[in-house]
Amino acid sequence: MHLLGVDGGGTKTAFMVMNEQGRIVSRATLGSLDWFQIGAQGLARTLEQGIGLVCGEAGIDRSELSYAMLGVPCLGDELVDEEPVVRDIIRQVMRHDRFEAVNDAEVGWAGSLACQPGIHLVSGTGAIGYGVDSSGRTARASGWGYAVGDEGSAYWLGRLLLATFTREADGREERSMIYEVVRSHFGLSDDFQLLKVVQQEWHWNRERIAGLALLLHQVAKAGESKAVRAFEQAACELSLIVRSIARQLQFGAEQGDVPVSYSGGVFQAGAYMIEPLRAQLADGRFSLIRPIFEPAAGAALYAYKRLRPGADLTGIARSLQEQTAGGSV
Repeated sequence: MHLLGVDGGGTKTAFMVMNEQGRIVSRATLGSLDWFQIGAQGLARTLEQGIGLVCGEAGIDRSELSYAMLGVPCLGDELVDEEPVVRDIIRQVMRHDRFEAVNDAEVGWAGSLACQPGIHLVSGTGAIGYGVDSSGRTARASGWGYAVGDEGSAYWLGRLLLATFTREADGREERSMIYEVVRSHFGLSDDFQLLKVVQQEWHWNRERIAGLALLLHQVAKAGESKAVRAFEQAACELSLIVRSIARQLQFGAEQGDVPVSYSGGVFQAGAYMIEPLRAQLADGRFSLIRPIFEPAAGAALYAYKRLRPGADLTGIARSLQEQTAGGSV
């Protein structure tokens, strides 16, 4: 038995093939799987290349894949009218119907919580939350897109950095380390040159602006209080996602502390992100835990769960745990 897990994102897409003992036999990482960035042809090309790579490394034909779980950005959200086309593309690439396509937040949950009840936060280029309770009910919050939402995401933090720079450049705020770091990063001799870069050169590209969250992290590590507060604000926004999902689901007293885990590049900020989020959730109801698996491994485990409903996942999860970084099963 071979299970395929795919974690599609706005920046990169991870592919993984796992056998029925939970051993990872192949993996690959390619670029974006976001329909709105790469279109139908780009989606087909990335899937064709990625699945070809992992099946080739595993020494199998794609027709031998027992089941596949694919996390696709925006599926079921902005990607509604196009959803039948997306599934048809996957079917053509897979050359069979033994697959399921879900929103990438769902495979994030499968990875971070090993397909167990709880709430998963994604904070990468965008932001979204997905939860499952003990009765199997599901709920989501956020994920409205960078133009009107995605609070707490890398894009949101990047925009906050730029906004802080413009306020400081005008004298509407006292200048901080952010002002000089942004000038240096963009090589500005005149502050208004920033507009030329982000408008004319970047065309307000979402990924490039999201990448500025890394710059904000560097400034926070250098001790700039405004940057530290920016991550605290992001943590506050993400905590609202958690509480919204908890209200929607049936997390009763028997659940105890509701497990909350996470994935996405913003959490690479480590303590600057994790500790304020932990503080926001410190009311005795939630337990913030390290991700058990990466999303691609979660997708493969989820594929096994779909293929073998009711099967005990403990053994296969432990096998995966031995091969991947994360918390305890």
